[in-house]
Amino acid sequence: MKKRILIPVPVLAVILVLGPLAVPFCRPGSKINCRREEINIKTGQARYCRYLWFVKVSEAVEDTVLSKALGGESVDAADIEP
Repeated sequence: MKKRILIPVPVLAVILVLGPLAVPFCRPGSKINCRREEINIKTGQARYCRYLWFVKVSEAVEDTVLSKALGGESVDAADIEP
C-alpha cells in the first residue's frame, strides 16, 4: 500500500517544478508561466504582470516615454476606462 502512495509523489513534484519551464515552449500564452505587458492607451503607462501557475505573482506600472511626454495628462479620444 505504501509503495502505491510513494510513486506518485515524486512524479507530482517533477510536474510542479518542471511544468513552468516546459509549458512556455508548447503554449507561450499560458498563464502557467508567463509575463504580460499592457499599455494604457489613455495615459501611456505600461503595466507588467507575471503569472506562475495561474496566480499573479507580481504587477508593476511604469511610465513610458509617451506618458512622460504627456506629463500626467489623459488623452480622451473615446469614452473608456483606463
